[in-house]
Amino acid sequence: MTEELENLIELVREDILTLEKGINEQEKELKEILDHIKIGDSLFSIDLNYFGNLVNKYAFKVAPSDINNQSLDILKRIKLVEKIFFTKNIDKTKNIYTFDNPWGNSIPNTIILIYKLYYAIFKRYILSSEDIVEIFKDLLDQWNYTFNELKIPITFITHLPLVIFKGNYQLIKNLELKSVWPYIRLYDDPGAKKVYDKYIHSFFPIYMQYPYEKSFFDNNYAPYGVYLFFKTEISNQVERIDHKNFKYISPFFEDLKEEFKKILKNFYDLINVLYLYGYDFKFEDYTIEYPWWWYETPNLSKFETYYRKYNRILTMEKKDIEELQILYNEMDRSSLYLKNKIIANRYFQVYNRESFPDIILDSFIILEILLTRGKEMELSYRLSLNGALFLARDWSEFKRIKNVLKHLYDLRSKIIHGGNWEKKVIKLLKNKVFSNENDIIIEVKAILNRNFRKLNKLQITDKNLQNKLSESNFFFDHSNIMKR
Repeated sequence: MTEELENLIELVREDILTLEKGINEQEKELKEILDHIKIGDSLFSIDLNYFGNLVNKYAFKVAPSDINNQSLDILKRIKLVEKIFFTKNIDKTKNIYTFDNPWGNSIPNTIILIYKLYYAIFKRYILSSEDIVEIFKDLLDQWNYTFNELKIPITFITHLPLVIFKGNYQLIKNLELKSVWPYIRLYDDPGAKKVYDKYIHSFFPIYMQYPYEKSFFDNNYAPYGVYLFFKTEISNQVERIDHKNFKYISPFFEDLKEEFKKILKNFYDLINVLYLYGYDFKFEDYTIEYPWWWYETPNLSKFETYYRKYNRILTMEKKDIEELQILYNEMDRSSLYLKNKIIANRYFQVYNRESFPDIILDSFIILEILLTRGKEMELSYRLSLNGALFLARDWSEFKRIKNVLKHLYDLRSKIIHGGNWEKKVIKLLKNKVFSNENDIIIEVKAILNRNFRKLNKLQITDKNLQNKLSESNFFFDHSNIMKR
């Protein structure tokens, strides 16, 4: 470690501790908010202008209007930051890290970088009590990696509305599940409420009167506080990475657009694995977290942040995490069906469609690909027979699955050929093949998932499986009941 780096780290450490002391002693409303947020997690942000003024007041001891009339103390920090963060490869005049500047053009880039550095350190230190020196080193490593390797670290964040668990779990490399429990209780402090409304950007709900209690879960309400974090990186070619703006990127960035699409596909593959495991939820979109110097706060407002009532809440335990890890590895190793673009897209739509006919059609597009190889004839017979042969564990289950698939294929045909499919559904319910429409969807998804999981296990042990299945019209060789 160079002498300049040691000096800067010590100055930053003293400034953060001074800032913390000032907030604890004189900013009671903000202190109360931060104390409540510690109980939850770090998905929040403080208005950068507000935070910069706090740094000026307690660490730099200057008025906001005097920041450009730099004292010797501030100049010392500026010179050290420029020596350490700006090398011959990183020009301090470039705007790549300053596109979100609440002060306009009146504040030098180096000062803005200092505010963002202090903000990133303060946030992690306050929430996790990590060592300030270690936080600083980690943030500097992120900075150097981005500019040396020309890769921008980004994190995709999505909400899992039907899942409940406590704690954080590393699902696979670069993929983490976090539970974020809302305990913001500011109803008895108007001052804190006012500061929260004005300067804190968060996913927390309006000021709860009580924390969650057991009765809350007994009523089948799912809290919104479980999120999936997928960490990845993208080439450092543009100032802002935003999926909604990618269609406007000029032809010069066409390679970057394709790179982003590949990353996005990997993200959706992860969602499909959750579906395959049995978690049935509507995907609510995603948001992106950017590197600390960009200060781009994840946009959590797109997620539905108030209570939602569901028919079923899924509690995730440690064993579920372990089983998910095994399943993901199986899917990745087999590189077979969910890696198929048509199947993966249709499978994702099965879990995110609102229309009953659309779910049936998407499901049977997949099932036809999986179960009706060879000649395009007798599709209903072959699909129902192959599905039953492949999945049934005994003769009774064989008859049930074959009957279900035949009825559902007939339903699919009425939908696609403009027949009276509603009448077909009524007949199925009347004959007690299914109890209701939702029961039909549950059965279709279960059949899809069992097919995927068995095919992927077979593919791991037999790399030539796909060719073998393509050469045969029927699945007799892979039937449990035929081996009895």
